[in-house]
Amino acid sequence: MKEFNAGKLRIVAKPHNVTLLSSNDEFRITKELYEALEEAGKIAWKSLTYHDVSGFGNDYSEYYDKKLDNSGYLSFHSDRLSFERPFGANEKLYQFNKAKFQTFMFDLRNSVEE
Repeated sequence: MKEFNAGKLRIVAKPHNVTLLSSNDEFRITKELYEALEEAGKIAWKSLTYHDVSGFGNDYSEYYDKKLDNSGYLSFHSDRLSFERPFGANEKLYQFNKAKFQTFMFDLRNSVEE
Protein backbone atom coordinates (compact mmCIF):
# COMPACT_ATOMS: atom_id res chain seq x y z
CA MET A 1 0.00 0.00 0.00
CA LYS A 2 1.22 3.49 -0.83
CA GLU A 3 -0.38 6.83 -0.09
CA PHE A 4 -0.23 10.05 -2.13
CA ASN A 5 -1.59 13.50 -1.36
CA ALA A 6 -2.90 16.09 -3.77
CA GLY A 7 -4.00 19.00 -1.64
CA LYS A 8 -6.64 17.70 0.76
CA LEU A 9 -7.21 14.52 -1.24
CA ARG A 10 -5.56 11.30 -0.02
CA ILE A 11 -4.98 8.70 -2.69
CA VAL A 12 -4.33 5.15 -1.51
CA ALA A 13 -2.92 2.61 -3.97
CA LYS A 14 -3.14 -1.11 -3.27
CA PRO A 15 -2.85 -4.02 -5.68
CA HIS A 16 -5.90 -3.87 -7.95
CA ASN A 17 -7.55 -0.69 -6.63
CA VAL A 18 -7.09 3.02 -6.01
CA THR A 19 -9.13 4.64 -3.22
CA LEU A 20 -9.78 8.36 -2.75
CA LEU A 21 -10.25 9.73 0.78
CA SER A 22 -11.03 13.20 2.12
CA SER A 23 -13.40 15.17 4.29
CA ASN A 24 -13.93 17.50 1.28
CA ASP A 25 -16.12 16.53 -1.65
CA GLU A 26 -14.84 18.85 -4.38
CA PHE A 27 -11.35 19.26 -5.86
CA ARG A 28 -9.77 21.43 -8.53
CA ILE A 29 -8.35 19.54 -11.45
CA THR A 30 -4.61 20.25 -11.43
CA LYS A 31 -1.49 18.74 -12.90
CA GLU A 32 -0.48 17.75 -9.34
CA LEU A 33 -3.73 15.81 -8.92
CA TYR A 34 -3.32 14.09 -12.27
CA GLU A 35 0.29 13.11 -11.54
CA ALA A 36 -0.56 11.74 -8.07
CA LEU A 37 -3.37 9.62 -9.53
CA GLU A 38 -1.10 8.44 -12.34
CA GLU A 39 1.53 7.28 -9.82
CA ALA A 40 -1.12 5.51 -7.75
CA GLY A 41 -2.37 3.71 -10.86
CA LYS A 42 1.14 2.45 -11.65
CA ILE A 43 1.30 0.87 -8.19
CA ALA A 44 -2.17 -0.68 -8.37
CA TRP A 45 -1.82 -2.23 -11.85
CA LYS A 46 1.16 -3.44 -13.88
CA SER A 47 -0.13 -2.06 -17.15
CA LEU A 48 -2.61 0.71 -17.85
CA THR A 49 -3.99 2.03 -21.11
CA TYR A 50 -6.03 5.20 -20.80
CA HIS A 51 -8.87 5.07 -23.28
CA ASP A 52 -12.33 6.39 -23.97
CA VAL A 53 -14.66 3.45 -23.58
CA SER A 54 -18.33 3.63 -22.86
CA GLY A 55 -19.84 0.63 -21.21
CA PHE A 56 -21.11 -0.58 -17.88
CA GLY A 57 -17.72 -1.71 -16.57
CA ASN A 58 -15.97 1.50 -17.59
CA ASP A 59 -18.53 4.09 -16.46
CA TYR A 60 -16.86 5.74 -13.49
CA SER A 61 -19.75 8.07 -12.59
CA GLU A 62 -20.92 5.53 -9.99
CA TYR A 63 -19.31 2.82 -7.91
CA TYR A 64 -20.89 0.36 -5.51
CA ASP A 65 -19.26 -0.11 -2.10
CA LYS A 66 -19.99 -3.68 -0.97
CA LYS A 67 -18.91 -3.07 2.61
CA LEU A 68 -21.26 -0.10 3.04
CA ASP A 69 -23.95 -1.57 0.75
CA ASN A 70 -24.28 1.82 -0.92
CA SER A 71 -23.11 3.74 -4.00
CA GLY A 72 -20.72 6.65 -4.42
CA TYR A 73 -20.67 9.11 -7.33
CA LEU A 74 -18.07 11.11 -9.23
CA SER A 75 -18.60 13.88 -11.78
CA PHE A 76 -16.62 16.46 -13.74
CA HIS A 77 -17.61 20.15 -13.57
CA SER A 78 -15.37 22.23 -15.88
CA ASP A 79 -12.19 22.59 -13.77
CA ARG A 80 -13.13 20.44 -10.76
CA LEU A 81 -14.18 16.99 -9.61
CA SER A 82 -17.22 16.47 -7.39
CA PHE A 83 -17.92 13.43 -5.24
CA GLU A 84 -20.95 12.14 -3.42
CA ARG A 85 -19.63 9.64 -0.91
CA PRO A 86 -21.46 6.41 -0.13
CA PHE A 87 -23.89 6.68 2.79
CA GLY A 88 -22.08 5.74 5.99
CA ALA A 89 -18.59 6.49 4.68
CA ASN A 90 -16.42 8.72 6.83
CA GLU A 91 -13.69 9.88 4.46
CA LYS A 92 -13.99 7.38 1.63
CA LEU A 93 -15.06 9.15 -1.55
CA TYR A 94 -14.47 6.59 -4.26
CA GLN A 95 -12.73 3.31 -5.08
CA PHE A 96 -11.55 2.59 -8.62
CA ASN A 97 -11.18 -0.76 -10.31
CA LYS A 98 -8.88 -0.94 -13.34
CA ALA A 99 -11.51 -0.44 -16.06
CA LYS A 100 -13.05 2.62 -14.41
CA PHE A 101 -9.63 4.07 -13.58
CA GLN A 102 -8.43 3.82 -17.19
CA THR A 103 -11.49 5.63 -18.56
CA PHE A 104 -11.41 8.23 -15.77
CA MET A 105 -7.72 8.97 -16.37
CA PHE A 106 -8.36 9.38 -20.10
CA ASP A 107 -10.97 12.05 -19.35
CA LEU A 108 -8.88 13.65 -16.60
CA ARG A 109 -5.80 13.84 -18.88
CA ASN A 110 -7.91 15.68 -21.47
CA SER A 111 -9.12 18.13 -18.79
CA VAL A 112 -5.55 18.84 -17.62
CA GLU A 113 -4.34 19.41 -21.20
CA GLU A 114 -7.09 21.93 -22.01
